[in-house]
This record gives sequence, C-alpha cells and structure tokens, in this order.
Amino acid sequence: MSAFIGNELCIESLQNDVVDINRLIIKLIGNVDEDFKTLSWKFPNKNALHIDIDSLIECHKFVPNCMQNKEPTDNEVNHIVSLELLIDRCMLMFEVTNHLLEKQIGCTTSDDCSKSLTETIQSLYSHLEQIKSFGLKNFDYYSNSNKTSEPSEKMINEKLDTNSLKPFQKLLNSDDSEALLILDEIAEQLKSHLGNQHIPSKLQNSEIRENEIEKFYENLCCDLQRLLKYYSQQKMEKDELSIKCEKIEKNLKFHSLLSLNCQKELKNDKNTFQTKIDSLDEDIKQLHLQIKMKDDLLNLKNVKIEKFIKDENISVMEKKELLKKNEILEQSKEELNFIKESFKLVNKNNTEMEQKLNQIKSENKILNSKNNEIIQENEINCKNIDNIQNHNKELDKKRKSLIDKLVEIDQKYENLKCENITLKENNNKECTKNEKLNEKILMKNMENKTLKKKSDKFEIELKNQINLLKEKREKIINLNDEIIKLKENDRLLEKNYPEFNANVTEDQNDMKKTNVAYDMNMQIKANIRRIEKMKKQNIELNCLIKEISTKKTETNDSCYESNLTDIKDNEKENMYTSKDYDLLFEQHVDKASENKKQINNETLNAIGIYSHIKKLNTISDENSNTSSAQRRILVSHRKSNRRYCCNSCKRSYLSVHALKSHEMYCSM
Repeated sequence: MSAFIGNELCIESLQNDVVDINRLIIKLIGNVDEDFKTLSWKFPNKNALHIDIDSLIECHKFVPNCMQNKEPTDNEVNHIVSLELLIDRCMLMFEVTNHLLEKQIGCTTSDDCSKSLTETIQSLYSHLEQIKSFGLKNFDYYSNSNKTSEPSEKMINEKLDTNSLKPFQKLLNSDDSEALLILDEIAEQLKSHLGNQHIPSKLQNSEIRENEIEKFYENLCCDLQRLLKYYSQQKMEKDELSIKCEKIEKNLKFHSLLSLNCQKELKNDKNTFQTKIDSLDEDIKQLHLQIKMKDDLLNLKNVKIEKFIKDENISVMEKKELLKKNEILEQSKEELNFIKESFKLVNKNNTEMEQKLNQIKSENKILNSKNNEIIQENEINCKNIDNIQNHNKELDKKRKSLIDKLVEIDQKYENLKCENITLKENNNKECTKNEKLNEKILMKNMENKTLKKKSDKFEIELKNQINLLKEKREKIINLNDEIIKLKENDRLLEKNYPEFNANVTEDQNDMKKTNVAYDMNMQIKANIRRIEKMKKQNIELNCLIKEISTKKTETNDSCYESNLTDIKDNEKENMYTSKDYDLLFEQHVDKASENKKQINNETLNAIGIYSHIKKLNTISDENSNTSSAQRRILVSHRKSNRRYCCNSCKRSYLSVHALKSHEMYCSM
C-alpha cells in the first residue's frame, strides 16, 4: 500500500469524492436548523460547516515533477491530507443525517457538539432500528409529544368543514360493512374541501403568493391522507382483533363444553364399571363357595361309595342306586367344569374391563392436561382481551380528543371563511383598481414614447443648430480679425496723413453715426452677446430635456415597482406632473423655434456684414496705396454717398449692398 502513496490517480479520486460529499452535505444543510453546530474531525477547534473545502483541495493538489527523497514528499502529504478531508466530510455527513433522524423521530438531541466516528455510526444505527419499529407510532407522537412537527401544527391550525364531523362520529358506532362507505365519504369531503383555496391565518399577515399557498395545501393534503390511513388501519386492526376475540371466545366455550361432557361421561363410565366389577366379584365369590361345597360333597360321596363297595353286606339294589347317584354326580361334575370355564371367561372379561379402565384413565389424564392447557390459553386470551379493551379505550379517548379539536377547528374555520370572503372582496377591488392603473400606465407609456420621439427630434435639431452656431462663431472670429486689421490700417493712415486727420476731427462725430465700420463693430458685439445668450438657453434646454426624460423614466419605474397603495396616493401627483411636462415641452419647443428664427436673422446679418467688410478691406487696400488727395476725394465721395438710407430705421449706408442686407435684417 505504501507504493501507492503520492499517486496522482489516487489523490484525484479522493479529492473528487470529497467534493461530491461536500455538495451532498450542502444540500442536506438546507433542512438543518441554524443552531446546529459540529466540530470538525480534522480541525477540532473549528466548526465543520464553516470550513472552505475548495481552497484546501486547491492547496493540496498533485504536484508534478516532485523529488522523491527518504522524507515524505509534497505529494505524499497531499495524499494523506485528502484522506483526512474525506474522513472529515464523511463524519459531518453522518452527524447531519443523525440530527435529521432525531428531528423526525422526535428524540432529544445530544448536547455534545461532536463525537467519535464509532459513536456517530452507533447512534445512526440505533435511530435506523427505531425507524424500523416505529410504524404507526408516528401519529401518537405527533398528537402527544411536546415537540410537534410541522405537519401536526398545520393539522391543528388548519380547518375542516363542519360536515366532516358526522362521518367520524358514525365511524365510532359503525359496522364492518358501513365503515368503508363512511371512509369514502370522508375522502370525498376532504377532496372537495382541499379543492377550495382557503387562506390560513398565518399567510394573512404576510405577502400572499401562489407558490406558498400551493405548498401549504400540498402539506395539508399529505397530513390528512396520513390521518385517514392511520384511522383506517386502526379500524382494520380493531375489526381483526374483535374477530379474533369472538373466535377465541367460541373456542373457549366449545372446549369448556367438551371438557364438561367428557368429565360427565368419565364419571358415568366409572360408576357403571365399578357396579359391574362389584357384581362380578360377588358372583365369583358365590361360585367359589358353591364349588367348594360341591367338591366337599363329592369327596364325601366318593368316600362313602368306596366304603360301600368294600362292604360285602350291601345288596345289588343298593349298588344300582349308588351307580345312578354316581352318574348324577358325574353330570354335576360336568356342570362344575362348565361353571369353571364360564368363571374363566368372566375373569377374562374382568381383565379386559380393567384394561379398558386403564385406557380410560390414561385418556382422562390426557384430557385433563389438554384442559389445563386450554385454561392457560383462556387466561392468556383474557389478558389479551383486556389489553385490547384498554387499547380501544385509549383509541376512543384519542378519537374524542380529535373530535374536540375538530370542533375547535370548525369554529376557527367559520371565522376564516368570513375573513376569506372579505379578503376576496378586497382582492377584487384591488384587481379592478390595478387594471385601471395598468391602463393609465400604458397610456402614460405611450405618451412617454411620443415625448421621447419628440425629444429625440428636438435634440437632433439642437445639435444641428449648435453646429451652425459654431460655424457662425468661426465666421465672427474671422470678422473680428479683419476689423482689427482695418483698425491697424486706420492707425497707419493717421500716422501717414496727420493733416487730413486734423480737418476730419470736426466731422468725426457725424462719421461715427454713419460710419459703417463703427456700426459693424457694434453689430458684431451685439451678435456675440446674443450668441452667448442662445448658448446658455440651449444648455438650459438640454438640462431640462434630460430632467424630463429622467423624471419620465423614474415615473415609469415607480409605477411598475411601487406598491398599489403608493400608486393610489401619488396618482393625482403623477397626472399633474405629466401635464406640466407637456406644457414645459411645448414652451421649450416654442422657445427653440424663436431661437431658430433669431439665429437665421443673425446669420443673414452676418453674411451682409461679412460681404461689406470684404469691400471695405478692398477699399482700405486701395487707400493705402493712394495719395492724400485721393484720400480726401474718397472721404468726400463717402459723404456724397450718405443718401443710401433705410426707410424703417433711417440709418444711412455707403453702399447699396450694405443697405439691402440691413433692410433684410429689419424685415426679419
């Protein structure tokens, strides 16, 4: 065996067995109480249920290419540890099964947290032996023990119909032929009762669920079937015992009559035989006396005859007479011989009668022994009958207690019926309300979908507008750069032509009013401010849209997840908020349309300004190359071109193109 220590196959098979047993233990632990504690066999200071087997197996797996020295290697240690773990898990499985058996049988569990392997196996074997001899005593345990199991508690708490008492009362006074019919009636009533879904008092306070109700009624069906089986078996046993008792009583009566008749016959036979024997004895005595008398007479006569023959003086006549007498005596002898033979026959008959008497005495002894045996059997049967009667009394007491419990159950059942009716009415009302709420929720979901579609379109439009605003911003930045260049060109012109600047100071204020560059700068600044406002408004709109979408999703989730009572309380608020959301959405759409119009107007203005600035740039480039005289001509030309005025706002422009762009802006 030492050659196999450290073998890879052995280690893997042991570890697989440990894992399988651990899985089975995990399934069994679900039926064990939380207070159940056992110490580990391998780790005595730890609870066996809290040991991590998977981590231990991973730590002690087979190590390939391990050096084999004289000392124990890693693989040998892993092999031994896996064996110890297997013993530990087997020990735990035995203890858990032992605990479950004790719980089901109703035995008191031991206080020791852990035991040796032999003790656990012995206790498990003893519990299995108890289960073999347990039989129908489970019902007595469920009804009499203090630690009632779950089915008995359910049978006490659950209710039967009032009509179910009548068949049970009939069974107490029923015959063999009627018992089966009554049991069938009880079974049908129980089936009809179990078909109706009555909710017990335990489930009224908790959340009512279909799975729990089905489990509850399945357990109730099982308990009632056990009760019926037990009751039917007790009834059958009672009937069998009553039949046996009747047979035993009949046999006892028959044997007692036989014994009395035999005793009477024996007494009569004894009396008759004794009378016959006495009569025969008297006859024999008389015959003996007669024979003696006759023998004596014959002897005397013979003696006389001899004497007479010897006497010569006797005559012939006398001799003849004597001869005749002698013949008569011979005849009497023959008679005596016949009597002797008859006496022998009488003796034979007497011996035969004595033999018969002896036989009768022996038979009488046998009959007496049988009679004693019958008397003993009768005493045993009487004891059995007393035990049966006591058992029947106990059964009657149990039946009475069951009937009392059934009466209490019926009273509770009537109360439960009333409560069940109220619960059904409340459930129907709640179902109608739930249906209405579900319809409202569906309508709200449809509205939310439409709002989502609108919001998606609005977001797409906003993105497009943002892209347009970015493009316009880039254009405005380019315009600002060009304005800066124009200002630099003006500075250069002022430096190059100071005389012209001195003459122009008088008309500078008038030029500011009608100067295109000045107007363009002011318009650009105003456009920048408007663009910033529009951006802020767009940001606010995006935030509001997100809030609306989140609120709608929250309202949908709350409608599905919240309880019915919360939906009833918040129904009006949800309706009010949805209307507000619709109004807000319409307002935001209106604002977006207005902003869109403003952006379009600003784009048109910016396009006109950009074209005008290009023309001014070309003019400034030309002016930089011209002389001061040409500059004055241009200024005079500009003053002469002030007649291009707007009809609406009476603002003058140098070029026709600028005036047209301004008129487009005013018309918008």
